[in-house]
Amino acid sequence: MFRKDEGGTVVVVVALVLPAILIGTGGAIELTRAVTFRQQLASAVELSCKQAALYVDDRKQKDFHNGVTVLTYPSEVADIAVRNFKAKNVLDGDPPTTVNTDSNVHVEAQRTMPLIFARLLGTNSLSFSASQDCAVTPTDKLPHNPDKPAVVFRESFEGNHDVAATGSGWGVFGGYNNKNSWNGWTTEGAGVEIDSQRAIAVSRVLFGSYFAELDSDCRTATNKGNQSCRSNSTLSHKVNARPGTYQIRYWYVSRKGDSSLGKNVICGAKDKDVAYYTKDGQTNRIEIYFNKLDKNKDGQEIKYNVDDLIDVCVLSNEWTERVINVTVSTAGEYLFTWRAAGREDTYGGLIDNLRICENFCPAT
Repeated sequence: MFRKDEGGTVVVVVALVLPAILIGTGGAIELTRAVTFRQQLASAVELSCKQAALYVDDRKQKDFHNGVTVLTYPSEVADIAVRNFKAKNVLDGDPPTTVNTDSNVHVEAQRTMPLIFARLLGTNSLSFSASQDCAVTPTDKLPHNPDKPAVVFRESFEGNHDVAATGSGWGVFGGYNNKNSWNGWTTEGAGVEIDSQRAIAVSRVLFGSYFAELDSDCRTATNKGNQSCRSNSTLSHKVNARPGTYQIRYWYVSRKGDSSLGKNVICGAKDKDVAYYTKDGQTNRIEIYFNKLDKNKDGQEIKYNVDDLIDVCVLSNEWTERVINVTVSTAGEYLFTWRAAGREDTYGGLIDNLRICENFCPAT
């Protein structure tokens, strides 16, 4: 009897089955890796989003009551995401994308996982993406404390200009060639004239080194080429306000004084309160307006309706602080505007330390 030689058959069978075994094994390994990688990516996105939302909510309340107006913290949120992605070992590639609004934190990322069995499986990598949105408390929903002052906005004209480098002691900013914008303000006319010359401010600068004038000089670089420049200018700031009481405080002095009136101050809530004083065409006249932006119209348009006038000054021989209280009945965006409205001769009223506060402003 002779034994059958089956060795060749076994070799053939193994040769046929081995690739399938390898592909199956490699695929199973890569599937396990892919599931783990996807979970790490999703976990990094989720942790980043939730931690960022907690950070924003906590800091937002503190900063809002200290007068900070930009409450989205994009760089801090991005740092939180990077730390979480590093901890989850999925930081390779582009940084995670973070987008902040007043009411939301958004985190998303795309990552590619290289395959160990790339040649066997016929592809080099697998791509994954993950994203998440986390709600944060909108500014107008922050807890309200009617007994605590909260500075919403403050401007004392100390930064974001190069007056010190001009050598002249003054400069005009936010005009025609600056797209009618300066330091968070919207401007009309020539722009805001920032000055350090004490001689034109009764020899005193109360806050820092600078103050502002709104009957500004058109003959400056910011208005080069502006054929319709008007020296009487405005500064307007938009505030997202919630129902309650707001206080506006600012300091005023006449550049062109009237010694015959001594320490008398000619200011009031409406035009009728100052209309009797007409000397020099009320060249020092500064008006303050407060109005709700109508979203059904052009929200950026600055208007000067008589009903929106809340304060007007035409003369003071010394720096005097004006204090105005207004009531917001419905939440929304409101516009606060300072406007030069006397004779246009580049000799206007001077202003400094402008503050908009919720409830009331601190004493200083």
